[in-house]
Amino acid sequence: MRNRTMILFLLFTLFLAATVPAWASPAKAPQKSYGPLEISRKKLDIESLNLLRALTLSHTQMKELLVLLYEADLEEREVLLGYKKDGLHAWKMLEMLEGKINRGESIDVPTEEDVWFALGTLYEYEFDQYRTAQVLTRKAVGLLSENQLQIIGEYMPCVVPWSTVKSPERIGQSGSIEKLEKMLDRLRKLKKEEYAREKRMFLVELDWRMRIDRHEDDRVRQVLVREIDQKIDEICRLGEEEYQIRKTELAQGVRPPDLEILPPRVGEDLDRFVELYVLNPHNIKYLQAQLKKEGVSFPLPDDVIDQDIDKKVD
Repeated sequence: MRNRTMILFLLFTLFLAATVPAWASPAKAPQKSYGPLEISRKKLDIESLNLLRALTLSHTQMKELLVLLYEADLEEREVLLGYKKDGLHAWKMLEMLEGKINRGESIDVPTEEDVWFALGTLYEYEFDQYRTAQVLTRKAVGLLSENQLQIIGEYMPCVVPWSTVKSPERIGQSGSIEKLEKMLDRLRKLKKEEYAREKRMFLVELDWRMRIDRHEDDRVRQVLVREIDQKIDEICRLGEEEYQIRKTELAQGVRPPDLEILPPRVGEDLDRFVELYVLNPHNIKYLQAQLKKEGVSFPLPDDVIDQDIDKKVD
């Protein structure tokens, strides 16, 4: 009897498990997306940290920069909140416009006004952030030294700095001659087909860097790639003794274009890098951690102060 009761209990349990609707099961946490936008943002954050470390800010500069970063962070959050509040309406207006275009309908004045009003509301949030960023950028430039501004002007954004770069302040430059020397050493030992393939891989990377990192036009890229192609061939035809004597000089001659041989950023271009990398709100945690590690007190954002006050009142 006892065994029969146990079997019936198990069968009943299995029946319930099979018939419980899907909505009754515990909700699974949504999978976080790691698409192009998320990866680009993470790369930007790391590039910002690399530059910030290279600036070797003083304690005073760190604290003054924190205040600016709090304001930049607040503006960024207000834009996100604005989109959360009014983004759905703008989306619906755009879908309505898209539907009319797909149906071949003419766009009347009310439709035009509805769309532009919805988008204009979002533009206002971004314009406020733009004006604030201009003010914060001027303040940030004012608290940095000439040498620090020069480092920013020469910075080539990088996620993983080359391990052989000797000077920390040159962290973002393409920098390592040693890497190019090893490449030339390897090319000189390869046979015809392997040599052509390896050389082409280097030239393709060189062209890509000029196009993506430096935004060079097609004509400039083609001329420089052709020149470096010819230099590599000449280097690989040299005798071993001459090559070893001149190796560093020769590697410098095929070096990808970087900021040591290009004019530093000035004016608006420099301001853009200060805004993009120095005033990145992601830098807040890094600066706070550095000051805390060294036992230096630092200002807190207003919303954190307000939370502390509320706790004391409760």
